[in-house]
Amino acid sequence: MLLGQPAESDRVAGEGLERAPQSVALRFLQSVAKSLTGDLAGARAALVPTLETAPGHPVLVAQQVILQTRQGRGSATVDLLDRLDLLGWDEKP
Repeated sequence: MLLGQPAESDRVAGEGLERAPQSVALRFLQSVAKSLTGDLAGARAALVPTLETAPGHPVLVAQQVILQTRQGRGSATVDLLDRLDLLGWDEKP
């Protein structure tokens, strides 16, 4: 977070996304910043453009799990976790 300021982090992420709209890192930062300001719908919406091109990215899926859990969407959370299992992300080395 940019010096602990979620609103400023959201603004900076938005500026960066104008140049790199598919950046996973910037989408994640924007989502986290929005969630810290209480904008859970905005936090989920921030992930959508990148989820279209990287639907199984583990960082984005983890953020979705956190947001859906905070919004009381348990069944959607379980579906996401099941999808991670199908993609083999639970395999041990």
